[in-house]
Amino acid sequence: MGKVGVVTQLTIDDAAGRSVTQIQYGDWQEIARESGGTGLTCFPKRIVVVQPGQDLELEMKLISVTLNPPISPQRFRLMPPGGISVTRLSPP
Repeated sequence: MGKVGVVTQLTIDDAAGRSVTQIQYGDWQEIARESGGTGLTCFPKRIVVVQPGQDLELEMKLISVTLNPPISPQRFRLMPPGGISVTRLSPP
C-alpha cells in the first residue's frame, strides 16, 4: 500500500482522448532540502515513462537527489558566443 497523497501515475491523453504517455512514480523517499526551505520533502527515486504508440519505455532510477542547493552568482554570468555583440542597457 502506498503513502496517502503520493502520485503514483500520470496519464497524458491526445485531443481524441487516447493515452499517449504514461508516467509511473515509485520508491518515494523523504529528502532534506539544502536551502530555500525547512524540513523534509518527498521525491520519487524511480520514474518510468511509457509511450505505447512509439514503442518506448524509459526507466530512470535516481541514485541521489539534492533539492535547492546553493548556487553561486558566478553561474549566472552572461558569456556570449564569439562574434556576438552585447549592448548594455542602463537602468531606467
